[in-house]
Amino acid sequence: MTDTTTTQFNALLLDIEGTITSISFVKDELFPYAFENVGKYLEEHYHKPATQIILEDLRLVAEQQAENDLAVVRIREPKKECIEDVTKNVRHWIKRDKKLTPMKALQGLIWEEAYQKGEVKGHVYPDVLPVLKIVENRKIPIYVYSSGSVHAQKLLFANSVEGDMTKILYGYFDTNIGLKGESASYTKISAEIGVPEKDILFLTDVEAEAAAANKAGLQTRLVVRPGNASLTQEAKNAYGTIESLEEILMITRYLLTIKHNTLHRGFCTSRPSSNIFEKVKHFLLAEERENFDSDNIRKAHKKDGVDEEKWTLIYRDIGASRTFYMTAAFLPCFIIGSAVFAVDINTNSPSNRFDFVQKLVNDAEELGTLVVLPSVALAVVIVFLARVQQLRLIRIYQNKTNNEEFMAIRSKYMITQFKETFRRDETTGFYFAEDQTDGARVALHFLFGNIQIGNRKFMIMDDMFRANNYRSYMLNETSVPPRL
Repeated sequence: MTDTTTTQFNALLLDIEGTITSISFVKDELFPYAFENVGKYLEEHYHKPATQIILEDLRLVAEQQAENDLAVVRIREPKKECIEDVTKNVRHWIKRDKKLTPMKALQGLIWEEAYQKGEVKGHVYPDVLPVLKIVENRKIPIYVYSSGSVHAQKLLFANSVEGDMTKILYGYFDTNIGLKGESASYTKISAEIGVPEKDILFLTDVEAEAAAANKAGLQTRLVVRPGNASLTQEAKNAYGTIESLEEILMITRYLLTIKHNTLHRGFCTSRPSSNIFEKVKHFLLAEERENFDSDNIRKAHKKDGVDEEKWTLIYRDIGASRTFYMTAAFLPCFIIGSAVFAVDINTNSPSNRFDFVQKLVNDAEELGTLVVLPSVALAVVIVFLARVQQLRLIRIYQNKTNNEEFMAIRSKYMITQFKETFRRDETTGFYFAEDQTDGARVALHFLFGNIQIGNRKFMIMDDMFRANNYRSYMLNETSVPPRL
């Protein structure tokens, strides 16, 4: 992976050929099947309305193409001659790899029959489905944009070697939205799905498509697969490359923010093995089950006294919850112990003091001035725990009927939990300078927080959100509300 910078996105847009499906499948299986069977299909389905509509469109295209291409013939009216002419043109266009919408539509119908007969199964790379499931589980919508017709796209994913994948795909786009090498197409897609261009990650194997998407404001990555066309070094530097979809988990900040120390360093130095990916996938899914398993969600609602019909749990920090209970138990014990120590020292002679008090006094006398060091260390730990307790949010809920309203569960007076409602327009997210090291940034977050709600600052961990778009919407980074 040539680009190791982290990113985040609210929608994933995928090319098909050379990205999630091998070029050889399309060129060596789908295209040859359409090439061989176009005449046969037209013979059997000539009078069907869908076929007739496509034939009319092909006549218009043939008229235009024939002016500049002597190999293209104008399509005649009688059935026999019409089928002969269309077959000749379509086979010529397949050889030339033409991206003609009506021809793609006809290919889609031919492939549909092939899928139904079981003569063709849609190829997808082994890494695709596991990654898309992780992304979809985080409620990030996944879209497909290909020069092949929407109908053909749906057929491929409904009849893939991995089974029916259409359930995890939100939508499909083809050349009806515009050509893939034109930036306006990606602007239209952004408007269509309701996600700002900067929040969309587009994966493709074609430099021109990456350039067009990037010009429109999308985040882009070039996918390097066996059999794909070679990429220029300039394009690699400009857009970054990945060799499998697994790697989007490693460049996605919200998925791996707090795993940096244990995982991210290894990912960035080399392409991960499938074994490493399986561990990452298991880690992420286990964490998600822990945070948002249906049983745990119900327990959280019950614990907080929050109506499950009215509120959706969107953020759950297990670490913050554990820290809260640890601090809530520790501080009263420490205060009581300190009070007993102080009273015993001031009211009793050494012979009448509690054994542990006298032992501490003796140890302090032996250490002399060095007793300051453990005292200072203890004070720092207490102050740090108190600060974390004050800043760290435990859970956040979003109102189902009014998605502008949120509720945070935080500590109050160090040992009690407190509900605080707030509106989306009262929040601000901020990050520290990019030249800070990750450790320094995390330390600053612990001390000063990374979001502001009203006049108070708090700390949140990006990957503790149910999905990235919940966080982005709450912090006003996108105007598109998540599906509750």
